Amino acid sequence: MKPDDPPPMKKARVTHDAARDMLRGVLEDGTTFEAYDPREMAELLFAAGVRHGHVSMPDWREGDIAPATGDKIALNFRLKQLGQAPERYAALHTVPVIERDGRPPYVRLADIPTPWQEAFRDALRGSACPAIKGEAECAYAWDWRDWLDGRFPH
Repeated sequence: MKPDDPPPMKKARVTHDAARDMLRGVLEDGTTFEAYDPREMAELLFAAGVRHGHVSMPDWREGDIAPATGDKIALNFRLKQLGQAPERYAALHTVPVIERDGRPPYVRLADIPTPWQEAFRDALRGSACPAIKGEAECAYAWDWRDWLDGRFPH
């Protein structure tokens, strides 16, 4: 391995502890993490060097140790978000936040870079959005910031 090479990806196995109703993540080296919330488990694993696509979880055939489908989805989604964080934060600085006529700050969806625009639009489904005369689709600036931070949709 060269000095500039990234460290090798770590792998983890996440199971459900039915007696305590929590998730348990174990790295290949035996390091163990526990969390009630799948997003919190994703953050612990990410901090330990585990990335999206490097987590195994048992399925329903293995009984009580299989995490719920929703937990699996939430954990994988959050790991993916955390892996994209640098790109997402760079995108934050390219999107202008508009404040006009004493209205709450907003962003134009057309100003959001192409790789993120459709994902953010999907996240906005069912949310309130400002209707600004003379503007096309807009979103509240706080929803955009929360989405970039991985806290939206709630």
